[in-house]
Amino acid sequence: MYMFDEVRLKRRIEGKQALLDEVLKPYKPNCHYLKSAFVEYTDDAISSLTSGQPSTGVMTAWGQFSIPESCYIAATGHFNAVEYNICYNQLGYYLLAECFQHRLLAPALDWTYSEYLHRQLPDCLIVEFSSAFRKPINSLDFQGMVSFDVVKVKSKATFIQTSCSFSDAQGGRAEGGALLALLHNTAAPRK
Repeated sequence: MYMFDEVRLKRRIEGKQALLDEVLKPYKPNCHYLKSAFVEYTDDAISSLTSGQPSTGVMTAWGQFSIPESCYIAATGHFNAVEYNICYNQLGYYLLAECFQHRLLAPALDWTYSEYLHRQLPDCLIVEFSSAFRKPINSLDFQGMVSFDVVKVKSKATFIQTSCSFSDAQGGRAEGGALLALLHNTAAPRK
């Protein structure tokens, strides 16, 4: 028997270069690894995410990456742990930007897009982070995804449990996750 309530229709937001450029502004030019991206989400994304049950894939960013030269080390010949973290950050920041621009996290977190840009670095924190490398990834051309799985609103921060993965056309693969904290109140106003 086919259950209609188990089917979630996905919506797609095509990434615009201007938004991607804005999100990557904090990075040095030689560290702009994310080349293009888009977001997929379901209509019930925020209710699914705030239910407390893991809901992988209801709000996901997909990105295309290229690392022609590492920003910190001589060529290793493969995608490594530091680059994994940087790519996770870039795609995660992009997903948050689209969420705030399209109000996809409201009412759990009701920042404006402009407010997010001011708070991107000081108030969006990684609390926990994990990664596992299954097969080496060619860092010149690979894909990644970051998915918001659970959102919990507390008094001082909104916590987002995420999952992520990276892969290439040759079967390279890495996966992991992170717990994000988006701080509600800051000690001093941002300029």
